[in-house]
Amino acid sequence: MPNKNYKALKCLIVKTLGANKMKTIYQILALIFLISCTNSNPQDLESASNIKSIFNKVEIEDLNKILSYFDNHVSSLQHCENIKISECYHNYCSDLEFEVNNGSGSIILRMPYKKQQELYKTLNESTFNQIWGYYKYWKVDPKDRHKSIRERRRDTLKGLDISCHGKYSEYLKELGLNNINVKEYYNNLQAAGGISPPMIGDLVFCKYWDLSDINIRLLVAIHYLTLNDQAERTEKY
Repeated sequence: MPNKNYKALKCLIVKTLGANKMKTIYQILALIFLISCTNSNPQDLESASNIKSIFNKVEIEDLNKILSYFDNHVSSLQHCENIKISECYHNYCSDLEFEVNNGSGSIILRMPYKKQQELYKTLNESTFNQIWGYYKYWKVDPKDRHKSIRERRRDTLKGLDISCHGKYSEYLKELGLNNINVKEYYNNLQAAGGISPPMIGDLVFCKYWDLSDINIRLLVAIHYLTLNDQAERTEKY
């Protein structure tokens, strides 16, 4: 509860009931303040109830590594040494929106893929598989249209996408119960079987999401790490 509202409520109650009720009033106000703090956004993943109800301790540690990596990436791009991380994300998302609407017309992430691969190596395999899954696809070049299907299969590549069935998907579903943006994101994920154009479009405007919520910042981090992997990975299946 904001301080000005707290003071206004205190003054109103004191005037209404009289000074002899102050002890009881302070107890009531303290309880209200405690409730308001309890309902505020968690400041770390360990204190987020929806995280703890789905992921185990090791997985939460890995999620922290992912979020810390992306926090550092965003802070480095935006030079955010002296502002809140939520404001830094807001600036980052604003730049993405500008690139799409007024710049190149596409998302430019400027994320070193080799460092991202190093991040993967620090994660437990089980955690990785709860977030992502691999798929195969054919990289078709216009000049290869004359090739047969069998010949094209020689160029089958490995792609990475968000899994629709792991704990991370379950986490998005639960998070969406109280957030319409996340609910739509989750529904599109399930419908498409991975990141789809509507999901990419929604996250271009992530500055309008509640970036003070660490859960939303984790979603943004995993989303753009996934897109960067899809853009940079050239591994054959």
